[in-house]
Amino acid sequence: HDFTTAHARDFMTAGKYTVASCTSDALTLPMAQQYQMMDLVMGAQRQDGYSSKIYKTFTQPIQEVLSSYTQSGGSVLVSGSYIASDMQNDMERNFTQNTLKYQFQSSESVDTLLQVQGMNMECSLFNLPNEQHYWIRRSDILQPTSNAFPVMVYTGNGLCAAVAYQGNDYHSMAFGFPLECIQDEASRRAIMAACLQFLLTK
Repeated sequence: HDFTTAHARDFMTAGKYTVASCTSDALTLPMAQQYQMMDLVMGAQRQDGYSSKIYKTFTQPIQEVLSSYTQSGGSVLVSGSYIASDMQNDMERNFTQNTLKYQFQSSESVDTLLQVQGMNMECSLFNLPNEQHYWIRRSDILQPTSNAFPVMVYTGNGLCAAVAYQGNDYHSMAFGFPLECIQDEASRRAIMAACLQFLLTK
């Protein structure tokens, strides 16, 4: 499934935007700096300890690109089930805290995280096996850092599902669940449009 295309399609319904995509392995800083914003589609990706291929959410090269990109004023949108819990050592967690502006609080089963609320929306997530879309088994609870603030919560427990940072240096948003797993298309596209407005308005 090409969820990069799904994200691009949602962006393009929000306005006239130029969208380009690449794999994380191919991403370089000069490539990133051609654009005002990056969207990192992490889905259910994580380093599980069993796969022969590296599926780390933010590898060291990606961390370096994102750190330099944000330092030059680029905005970043990240989403995925393991964007915090997959970052385990001190260096990795320093990166999420200082660059992406969140830290790991906990990882919860989606049995208790049926919906998310915020940004004037309440949305159901794909959290059960179905024929239409991949479903998520766990999602991350995020804790804002460095003047970031919560923008969505899980309705089952009120814990933080997404954080935003609006600094004078750059803007960022991070979602502890895959954005493409929002069931309702209109709600998902409204959230994507709000993300674009927040991230591209300086």
